Amino acid sequence: MAYSILKSADIVPEEMELLRQIECLNQTVSSSENPTEKKMLQQQLAEKVTSFKLRMEHNGRNRR
Repeated sequence: MAYSILKSADIVPEEMELLRQIECLNQTVSSSENPTEKKMLQQQLAEKVTSFKLRMEHNGRNRR
């Protein structure tokens, strides 16, 4: 029900926003040729993936 309320208000759930950011970072890492920039982007990507996984794990526990 909460997602339907968010959807009707044109608000994207945080999990979906994280997925969008992860995809964007993946593409940027792939196209980056600067090793320093690439390392920084990979770190940001790892943080976003970890945040997403923790959020999904937390949501799974709350649904039981």
